[in-house]
Amino acid sequence: MFQYFFSEINFTNFLKTIVILIAGLTLTGLLTTLMYHNLENQAKEEFASVCNEIEIKIATRLHAHALILRSGAAFFSVSDTVTRKKWEEFSTHSQTKRNMPGIQGVGFSSIIQKDQLETHLQQIRHEGFPDYTVFPAGERAVYTSIIFLEPFSGRNLRAFGFDMFSEPVRKKAMELSCDNDIAMLSGKVELVQETTEDLQYGTLMYVPVYRPEMPVNTVEQRRNAIIGWVYSPYRMNDLMKGILGRWDKIEQKRIRMQIYDDSLSVSSILYDSQKKEFKNSEKVVCLSGPYVYYDIPKYQKFLVWIYWNIFARIAYLVTGYMVVGGNFAIRRDVLEKMNGFDTTIDFYGEDTNTARRASKYGKVKFNFHFNIFTSGRRFFGQ
Repeated sequence: MFQYFFSEINFTNFLKTIVILIAGLTLTGLLTTLMYHNLENQAKEEFASVCNEIEIKIATRLHAHALILRSGAAFFSVSDTVTRKKWEEFSTHSQTKRNMPGIQGVGFSSIIQKDQLETHLQQIRHEGFPDYTVFPAGERAVYTSIIFLEPFSGRNLRAFGFDMFSEPVRKKAMELSCDNDIAMLSGKVELVQETTEDLQYGTLMYVPVYRPEMPVNTVEQRRNAIIGWVYSPYRMNDLMKGILGRWDKIEQKRIRMQIYDDSLSVSSILYDSQKKEFKNSEKVVCLSGPYVYYDIPKYQKFLVWIYWNIFARIAYLVTGYMVVGGNFAIRRDVLEKMNGFDTTIDFYGEDTNTARRASKYGKVKFNFHFNIFTSGRRFFGQ
């Protein structure tokens, strides 16, 4: 039977079939590679466009905030006396809440010499605030105090009388603002407006206010002329939501944006656009995503793309959990219940082990848009 079968095969037809098969596979591979490169270039262009748009929005809004504070400083310069009522009217007419959503308020912090502190306290108390004091308590050569802050309600009441010179990060920004006559943004702080609910990191912007009759041409002259700062406190999540709106609500077009203070470290992070992944679902106990290797050859990028979009997705659907070491976040309480990481595992399998154990306490979510960029050098040594 086999002899008959092979005798019926025409070698020329067989060769044609092989050639057509190879040509078809080659053409399919070329078309697939071309499509991948087109998609990759398109993704890069879209990513660059989104980043540029975000950068412009943030810069434009912060510049607008600085202008509002400058107008507040000018208001002090042209007024004989700025009362609480006048400051309220200034804030109302500025319409900052309507035009600049995400701003916590606009205030004024007065500088107070040590020998003027008691007089200052009596003056504010006579305005109808018998319990007013400058805090934190303690003797200092120079004090500052937040005496105006609009809207003067809710969280902002907690800041009334706070001495921002008592905290190094705020003081540094205030001094730089004074010495250079510029709008200065502080580093990462916890605002005194914060409560135990919806805790957010914060920052503040300062613009100096000088005595109008004094010269301000040099640093020394500015330090002698300073009477306080018009400033705005920002809760970072509220600020970024006010600036960017709903830019990251479309799952397919989401990118993860993080804002840091002075270094790329956990302690310096000010804002994380996807931190709310945990808040949106109490069932999520661990969140992870893939690596994007930015410096490997294109054919390797293609293989990585195939891995994440075919094999990794299948594995995630089958197991229901997946973690990539180096790009995941896990709830602290869950990590404690797990007794931490398994230190007996040298390298391979640690992420899978972590995902499997964490899945016993809730959902281990793998978001394929939760990317982190890294070097292909990670491949070497693994």
